[in-house]
Amino acid sequence: MRLLSLLSLITLSAGIDCKSKDAHLCDLVKEQVQKIFGDTMDGNFSLLVGNRNGRLLSAGHGMATDEEVVIASASKMINAAAILWAVDRVDGIKMSDPVHNFLPWWNMSWEFDPRNDVTLEHMLSQTDGFGQSPTFNFSEGAEAIYKKDYASLATPPKIFTIIPAENYTKQMTFGPVAPSPYTWGKTGLADLPRPGQVFYYEETHWRMGEAVVQQIANKSLEQVTTELTSQFGMKHSHLENIPSLGGPEWISTAEDLEIFLKHVVDRDFLKEETHAAYERSHTDNATWYGFRMRPDWGYAMGSWSHCPKGPCSQLSSIGLFGTFPFVDLKTGLYFALVRPAGVDPKRGVLMDRSVAFWEALQLPLQRAAADAALAI
Repeated sequence: MRLLSLLSLITLSAGIDCKSKDAHLCDLVKEQVQKIFGDTMDGNFSLLVGNRNGRLLSAGHGMATDEEVVIASASKMINAAAILWAVDRVDGIKMSDPVHNFLPWWNMSWEFDPRNDVTLEHMLSQTDGFGQSPTFNFSEGAEAIYKKDYASLATPPKIFTIIPAENYTKQMTFGPVAPSPYTWGKTGLADLPRPGQVFYYEETHWRMGEAVVQQIANKSLEQVTTELTSQFGMKHSHLENIPSLGGPEWISTAEDLEIFLKHVVDRDFLKEETHAAYERSHTDNATWYGFRMRPDWGYAMGSWSHCPKGPCSQLSSIGLFGTFPFVDLKTGLYFALVRPAGVDPKRGVLMDRSVAFWEALQLPLQRAAADAALAI
């Protein structure tokens, strides 16, 4: 058995296509692919790395850089950017405006209702105070969520009880198995957390955000995201209904993610103040419930903030199946990793391996990014 495993790793390494002016980088990529991806999904992946000077490395096994795959929550980085882009184009609207200004059904019955203060900024940073429904938010509209799911912060979130996730590094946290400490309609208003005071990773916030952008821009989240990706020339990114995954899912490729990440690095599609809000951590003073990708990461808008209190400025958005877009806004480094959509029958989803892969490569890639001559 060990001999077969060794032969399979040798075959995997030989099948990895890697291009870079720095041969050592390709050696490192092959080494880490064998170590981290070698026994999952046939070791298949697609990777593009670069900076403001151009592409530094392309690599892959079993997947082309233009192969379309389900990117799952990796799309949050794109969705948040698209919503902010749409709002930026409407005069007189700010992401810090209370959303009750735009949603006619957002009727607060009490002066001290914490929902009075919810903004689009809170929704996109998942700090609006809303949680999950006992009936599962994937099937609920924004108005239904508004009426009953405030401060519904049971841990772990349902998605991680339905789909097992391999904690490859033991650094992901999901929260204790515990009911919500609050119950809407029973917990006193004064005892409920205020918007900005709690973080809860859930789809709830994006359904709410879509309702807001629908009122502000008269367009759905799919429409504004499609418009932004089309403007960027992302020809293989679109929403597709996949019943086996519960409904619509964003599809993209390594090449399209590279295009998007270049715009994030160049800060060329949002107002200056909007870019700043998109990039900064919004969770420094929040209590965390449920999922956290790394114990020291914060959350920006649609992205994990790797250094919420400095000194770096790094953002990423890991997808359930392992697609992992990353940018370093100081050095200009971008990293577009795509992995196949699927669940390992023994381990579950493998997103933590993708983050571990990036962690193993980030320092040599940062050194390469500092050398403009290495661009290919």
